[in-house]
Amino acid sequence: MGLPVVWILIAPEPRAPFDLRQLVRVIGVLGLTGLVVSVGTLLLVDDAGLIRWVYAYNAVSAENVGAGSINWGILRDYLLTHWVLVVMVLSGTGLLRRYFWLGASLIWAFLTWGTLYFYHPLWDHYRILLLYPLVILAGGSLATGVKLALQTAHQPLMRRLVAVFILGIALLWGSQRIATPTTWPEWPAGHAEAYAYVIQESVPGDFVVSDNQFLAFVHGYVTPPSLADTSFKRIRNDYLEIGEVVQAIREYNVAFLVLDCEQGRFHHFQDFMQGVEAIAAPPRCFGPLCVYRVRPVEPAAATLGNAVRLVGYTLTPSDTMRSGETLTVTLYWESIAPLNMDLSVFAHVLDANGALVAQHDGPPLFGSAPTATWRAGMVIPDPHPIVISADGAPAIYNIAVGMYHWSSGERLPALNAVGERWRDDRITLTTMTVTKP
Repeated sequence: MGLPVVWILIAPEPRAPFDLRQLVRVIGVLGLTGLVVSVGTLLLVDDAGLIRWVYAYNAVSAENVGAGSINWGILRDYLLTHWVLVVMVLSGTGLLRRYFWLGASLIWAFLTWGTLYFYHPLWDHYRILLLYPLVILAGGSLATGVKLALQTAHQPLMRRLVAVFILGIALLWGSQRIATPTTWPEWPAGHAEAYAYVIQESVPGDFVVSDNQFLAFVHGYVTPPSLADTSFKRIRNDYLEIGEVVQAIREYNVAFLVLDCEQGRFHHFQDFMQGVEAIAAPPRCFGPLCVYRVRPVEPAAATLGNAVRLVGYTLTPSDTMRSGETLTVTLYWESIAPLNMDLSVFAHVLDANGALVAQHDGPPLFGSAPTATWRAGMVIPDPHPIVISADGAPAIYNIAVGMYHWSSGERLPALNAVGERWRDDRITLTTMTVTKP
């Protein structure tokens, strides 16, 4: 958007020859000045945020950009829907005599098209970037036409030609507006039913988690501030992880997630959806929209090492099981400080004598949330399915959990709420009952 400003400030006079070196020099000087001022200001305000969200975020995005030939059809169809603007550019460009402006705008348009062509996936709202240089060219053409009409008012033929051009543009624009009336975007099917179900179980104004925040707002709900941006780009670049979603759910007491399981963003990431399914009951779907109810979490208070805290757990389907069934123990780990190592988790079922009856070991969230990637403050859900042996004796058993180094088997020191160390660094959560099949 800075190119029109550059043109206004330094564009040469009409009919002046195009000077490539002048173009490069001016854009370079103004661009470098703007970059230095912007970066300097951001460094003073928030240097960590600048590095994470401006540099690293976009650097990762650049690494994920790949050729997508399907974008050609998407871009073509988008331009065809704005054919009046394209006609204005094609028919009016010949009136332009400021070659500096013309060259800069055409380069801008070409670079924008090239970038969008190779960007994958190409989301709908990115396509509007195509229109910016076209609007500048069309506006310049129209302004030049009006100027010529005023300058050549004494030349009947020229006056008529310019008048026909301007009238033709006005008629084209008007016909397109009439033929394509502005309509509100259609909401996903089943949205009314989905939110009607949420309203029955909650109060409008409560927080919900959604991959369509505007739709949630229309129905009287809001999303936690940290989840106002759940863009594909943010999730793909690992700048939004399931641990941050769970952290927001706990902080704002969120009871429901409303997700589009066909066109929504979360649905594109299997690892992300694993985390959603770990914290919520099976969804109730209304067309493509599925409502997930967050399971109530039993509190826990234990610290492992210097960087991890166990803050809660759930048992599903319940704490009473039959022999041969599977109990899922979902642990909620809070990251106190960054970890530079990958740890594994164990979940044990013990009899009254402390003997191991059943177990499940593995990295957090089935390997989708390795501890080396945890950031301070994140709350990571970690399900562990434990199969109760078919010949298991009916009795009351203890459930104990902990963390250890996979390579050595050494467990992390586990302390309870008052700072006492758990025996064998094994945290006893609760009991479960096994009955006959």
